Amino acid sequence: MKNSSIHYLFYLVMFMSLNIQAQEMHPMVFLNKLSERLVQKAATPEEYEKLNSEMQKKNCSSTVCLENYFRKYIQDKMNSDYFYAIFYSHVTERFGYKTPRSLNLEKLFYTKYPDNGASAGRDFALVYRTLKENRSFDELYTSQMITEPESHVDLNKHSGAMEYISIDTEGMRNNPNTSSPYLIELKNNKQIQAQQFDLTGHNNYSGLFTSSIFLNHRWNTDLNQNRKRAAAYYRIMLCDMMTPALDRESEKQKENRMALGILDENIIRENIKQIHKDKHATQIDCNACHTRLDPVGKVFRAFEQGVSNVSLKGEIKYTDVTDDLKVVEVSNFHDLTLKTVQLPKYFDCQMSWFAEIYLGLDFKLSTARLADVSKQIERRKRKIKDVIEDLLMIPEFRNIKIETVEPESFIQARAVLDNCKDCHSSFFSMRPELLKSKLSKVAVCMDVDNGGKNAQMPPSDHYWHANNQEIEQVRKWLSDGAPVSQSMNLFNQQEVQKIFQYKQEQRKCRK
Repeated sequence: MKNSSIHYLFYLVMFMSLNIQAQEMHPMVFLNKLSERLVQKAATPEEYEKLNSEMQKKNCSSTVCLENYFRKYIQDKMNSDYFYAIFYSHVTERFGYKTPRSLNLEKLFYTKYPDNGASAGRDFALVYRTLKENRSFDELYTSQMITEPESHVDLNKHSGAMEYISIDTEGMRNNPNTSSPYLIELKNNKQIQAQQFDLTGHNNYSGLFTSSIFLNHRWNTDLNQNRKRAAAYYRIMLCDMMTPALDRESEKQKENRMALGILDENIIRENIKQIHKDKHATQIDCNACHTRLDPVGKVFRAFEQGVSNVSLKGEIKYTDVTDDLKVVEVSNFHDLTLKTVQLPKYFDCQMSWFAEIYLGLDFKLSTARLADVSKQIERRKRKIKDVIEDLLMIPEFRNIKIETVEPESFIQARAVLDNCKDCHSSFFSMRPELLKSKLSKVAVCMDVDNGGKNAQMPPSDHYWHANNQEIEQVRKWLSDGAPVSQSMNLFNQQEVQKIFQYKQEQRKCRK
């Protein structure tokens, strides 16, 4: 195909991308979409030409009949330096710092480059190895393998002008002097010789959490007691943002206060006095976070002078669908990460992260379809490249609608709860674990078990209020286990019983 034809084809594809909405996405539009998601740049004219040849060869203009072709395209893109560097940037941003999206992988690997910071070589090598070998995303958080640049093999010494957080190597099964070699492969067939150390059995070495960049960005103090590190752990692993539980002043309350001449400055002074009177973390509302933060912060104490092998016990605490606090005891930091990755909330959180990166924030799937995709990814053992490939190849991402048979009780309940979406957005594009938590609050705030007699939501000044029939439709659906498809109920019977065993005075439906 001549260059002029390629340019014509390129502009045709751009035009189609603006006009194709409700129908299945054209293969060439989809090709560009995949390239943008994986390497953040448009597909090349050569890639369009190759796809066009494949379409002519198969006499096909549908993404469905080209599924194998697109899967191969995704796999090839995920072997490029662009993909490795960009994915590493996504990971470091999630951990609270940002690395340059250098396409020179050697620059990302060697710590002699000042942009990277201490131990960045190890961090990149862990992400690189997990991707290259298509391992589970769990290993980003639980791996006990260290890959070092060839010249930086002493784990307890300085590296040039940069200092690593030292690692107490007691408990290593393999002697560092007999470490295994590892190759970092670059484009143009260049390779970097590295060495790999097995820290299996170390009490506290555990993936990217033992990175000096992560630890130094949340430097500990006597007052802080590792709570910032613990809060970051909850955010990364369980998508728990530790939102303060203190009541917030509404705009109307603020207007009334300002009308009375009570200024913000006076309020701040009063708040400071109150904090000094009742020390931070002693107030009832503060305990909602500190009950969970402090036991994890205690485990982080093993990182005070580097990554020691001291075994410090702690707890991971999380709420179930009815907001009951569950406690899992842990013996050290590595044990903490191993037990966290087994929680449903952890998997739910990681899938949300991958979906936001590769499908986009505005892409919505029904809860039943999200559950189906999640089951497929679990069957593929959470391998990172498989996760990304499966997400990008779901039919809805190509504008192909999947028809699902929905129970009548679900259709009726959804019609009622859709009246809440002006304030709360749609419930039914949430991930299963998050939706279950939201629905347990709906049962309380709409008082569905008492016919809505003491409903706290919607607010009294809202234009819509559920009538008796609508309350009963929601109650019936929840009592049946909240079925969202013929094969999936959100709640088992034990969870259903817990949902309806609520005391309204123990829940704040409005803050």
